[in-house]
Amino acid sequence: MPRLGRLTKRPEFLRIARGRYKKVMPGVVVQALPRESRVDADDVARLGITVSRKVGKAVQRNRARRRLRAAAREVLPREGAPGTDYVVIGRKATLDRAYPDLLNDVRVAVRKLNRRTAHARADNTATGRAGTTAASPADAGKDTE
Repeated sequence: MPRLGRLTKRPEFLRIARGRYKKVMPGVVVQALPRESRVDADDVARLGITVSRKVGKAVQRNRARRRLRAAAREVLPREGAPGTDYVVIGRKATLDRAYPDLLNDVRVAVRKLNRRTAHARADNTATGRAGTTAASPADAGKDTE
């Protein structure tokens, strides 16, 4: 079973949050983004978990984190795309959701995100860049210098 990498720094989480790939499920929100570096893109999938204070006090947040970590470690080695970073965000329902349902939420979200990010990963191999998005129409007339 392939090992999962970890997201540990805030800028990594923010880069993924700025990406366009997010799937909201009843028990969890999953965000995904292919990595930018071509060298890193061949690496294993990486995982970051976050649970805000909206979920509850420290004991509830830690329990939600443990449940999400267990679910992600079960799903991502099989379903996760190599060279992709995933952020799993806990919701209030994470605490009360039955574990098989939570597993299914993560599995379905990862599968759908993998289909949506497949074109970005294909672009990476052609251009050597990942996670880049097309410029917005508002940026079309701006100089980059």
